[in-house]
Amino acid sequence: TKLSSDWTGFAPAWASNVIISAILVNWAEHRFAAPIEEIYQEILYNLPACEFLSEAELQQKIAQYEGVKLRDFSDKTVNALRKK
Repeated sequence: TKLSSDWTGFAPAWASNVIISAILVNWAEHRFAAPIEEIYQEILYNLPACEFLSEAELQQKIAQYEGVKLRDFSDKTVNALRKK
């Protein structure tokens, strides 16, 4: 939290702290074997959308999925696998 606050001027969301901490602990438990670039990418890929999208962008993305059912994702996955 302090690093983010010092570098960006705002504190990250609670979820971001949990995610980043878990990634760093896992990295340490594996004796820092993974390259820092890989860890950085993992952090970026796992950040909550609210951390990098504006309110308007977030609302737009949410609206895109409001009418989508879980079945729709499942059907797309099954169809994609069948094409392979």
